[in-house]
Amino acid sequence: TNSMVEVVLRIDGKYAFDYKSTSAPQVGEHLKVRHKYAEGLFKVTKVTHIIAHLPKERRILHYLEVEAETVNG
Repeated sequence: TNSMVEVVLRIDGKYAFDYKSTSAPQVGEHLKVRHKYAEGLFKVTKVTHIIAHLPKERRILHYLEVEAETVNG
């Protein structure tokens, strides 16, 4: 089964928005985005898996931080 993972998207070094996905973007992949906070074609430059243990909440947080840059043209 494919589980959903939260993705934190950063474009050109700035936070854009979060979204959920069943797949992780890969470095070099192009993302076509149509969102109120970002629109256009972006190339993924870095993907970081972040795993954090939250003992007080008795859970493990897992999300991806995806960095992309604007593709001109």
